[in-house]
Amino acid sequence: MSAKLKVKRPNSIILGVYGCTTSYSYVNEELYTFIRNNLRAYLDQNWSDKKLNYLIDRIEKQTQLDHASGEKNAPSIVRKTESQFKQSLIENINWRMQRPMYKYSPLMTLFDWMWADGYKNGTLKSHIYPDVPKCLAHWRMHLFIKLFSVAVADASGQKLFFQSTIHGDLTKNFNNYIQFTLENRKLASFYRILISLVRDEPKNLLFLTANLEEALAAKSVGIVCIIIDRPENEKYTTTELNGIQTASSFDDIEFIEDPNSPAPCC
Repeated sequence: MSAKLKVKRPNSIILGVYGCTTSYSYVNEELYTFIRNNLRAYLDQNWSDKKLNYLIDRIEKQTQLDHASGEKNAPSIVRKTESQFKQSLIENINWRMQRPMYKYSPLMTLFDWMWADGYKNGTLKSHIYPDVPKCLAHWRMHLFIKLFSVAVADASGQKLFFQSTIHGDLTKNFNNYIQFTLENRKLASFYRILISLVRDEPKNLLFLTANLEEALAAKSVGIVCIIIDRPENEKYTTTELNGIQTASSFDDIEFIEDPNSPAPCC
């Protein structure tokens, strides 16, 4: 059994979701497989919805821009018949999911809607590492540490993710859910905003993440960081870590009290 990493008890913990509480494979395989397997049914059920039609228009406009810029492999969206329209849209979306560009806003909004339906009807259950539920409960209920999750998904999506897990509803442990973007999660400016949202000094905050760029950005504004080194996570050298400590699971972290700090509450 490895020695525990001893860390001063923080007032608040900010938890990255992917690679920390859940595996990247769950996101990359199960969640996106759910999209592929249920896309046609979702379109059929919501075809007349105005919000969905707005997203479809944006996907079509993006495809036209792709063609104009020389990206001829982008499948055209054909509006001749409803059946052709849906099939060509599905082919376009599947093509985008194989490329970095699939993370642009209209598609991610559509996916968020589909995942929300999946969680609400019980089709989806979030994978959560086994050490996570007991550690979250201990930190929140016994050590009175405030807990915040942070992810690209919006607050309602994060709440659904932690509400419908293989270990049950974990939302009682969280104080709030914070959203960042693929771009600002690597910027010091985002973590300055995060400090103001949490309403505490950066030295009293602990950020648990699997992503080195996020950790370095948070560290640059004074937030204490730990890289969670799950078996499938990307590995970093000592030089790359630049003084940031690592832990293989939440179980490997032990909080110690600062005798000069006030007693924890709530």
